[in-house]
Amino acid sequence: MWSDLFWPQASCEASITKVFSKNILKPYTKNHLIRTIPISLALQDLLEERKRRSGLVFPSPHKKYIDQSNFSSRVWNCVLHSLVAEGEIRKRLRPYCLRHSFVTNIHHEHGVPFPTIAHLIGDKIETVIRFYSGTKPLTTQTFPNLY
Repeated sequence: MWSDLFWPQASCEASITKVFSKNILKPYTKNHLIRTIPISLALQDLLEERKRRSGLVFPSPHKKYIDQSNFSSRVWNCVLHSLVAEGEIRKRLRPYCLRHSFVTNIHHEHGVPFPTIAHLIGDKIETVIRFYSGTKPLTTQTFPNLY
């Protein structure tokens, strides 16, 4: 919602405090953590063009919350079908896969440290390292013989 965006000085931040899932607006996130994320300059420009002070920032065509199922069937799957047909991607992915792409990109391509990423995506550092670092846990069989 527009009320979740903050414009301190020359920047913009979004505060993620709730989630709309399965046609239910929950007043908290999955893990009850509040996320404050910076908004890129390009997105700030887009938001400035649409700037309003109430309602949804990105509403559905009917000015309501975006329904995930409807979005997937009407938009997401159409885009993916084209990308698969053009050979750009190998298989259809769920929108949630963008989370993994985002984390992988900002860590490996831009060097953003895991504690910062954990804060941005509202997760624990241990969880981010476990799922996004590309490392496997050491076991007796995989631990190197140091002596």
